[in-house]
Amino acid sequence: MRDTAPDIRWVIVTTDINTTGEESDGTPSATRIQSVARAVKLIRLAAETPDGVHAEMARKHLGVSLATAYHLLNTLAQEGMLDKRDRRYHLGPTAGLIADAYGRQESTPPHLLQPLARLARELGETATLCLWRNGAVAEVAVFEGSKPLQVGGRTGGLQEDLHARASGKLLLATLTDRELDRYIAVHPLVARTPNTITDIGALRRELRLTRERGWAMEYEECDNGVACLATSVTANHIAGSAAYTIGAPAWRLTENQKDYLTALTRAAAEASAG
Repeated sequence: MRDTAPDIRWVIVTTDINTTGEESDGTPSATRIQSVARAVKLIRLAAETPDGVHAEMARKHLGVSLATAYHLLNTLAQEGMLDKRDRRYHLGPTAGLIADAYGRQESTPPHLLQPLARLARELGETATLCLWRNGAVAEVAVFEGSKPLQVGGRTGGLQEDLHARASGKLLLATLTDRELDRYIAVHPLVARTPNTITDIGALRRELRLTRERGWAMEYEECDNGVACLATSVTANHIAGSAAYTIGAPAWRLTENQKDYLTALTRAAAEASAG
């Protein structure tokens, strides 16, 4: 939030619904290459560390020997994924090429952005477009409102702790019981706040309610003082399913929930029709 309230930002992570080494049809999935996984973790660490990553930091992050950390860092630097400066490793030019290509690939059609921008102006609250990709929720567009105290968003972020988020509940509500069990086996129901749902039975009831009514809500379940509403958007022309989300101070969303939900569903219907 701005002004006196803390600025709420979402952590960049990836999540994967298929977590048991099987594809959705029960067949074995591709073998996981440990060195590749470690390299990806280092690239992500460099992306999240503005001052750069040093070898000791990489060693602790991966739980490997210092020599292995150096080998991984130097290999990534040789391939241009990292750039070594003053004994620290930063993102390199190859990472920039990949980021640019990803941005071009994920360009959002205007008819999805226009209703979202109008929604933010109408309500004066932060409005976000999220895409669902392989079990992850990615924020691809954020329009901040005009009212004092705003919930902050960040495009490109992949959300963690989906059970605690309105957009995440929409995703989880599409899973079968078996798929949900797989997800929870690797992504425990962490209590981000005292309001977070951490009981599997309670979560199943919440997801059943979400499916029945067609929209999701979280009230101080992800961040203290923040509440969100989310509903699905039909967007067959872009990869994955999509959702519109409204984020606001919890007290303000509670006072205006009926009007906010009406405006949200109207905007989502407009975007889906486009």
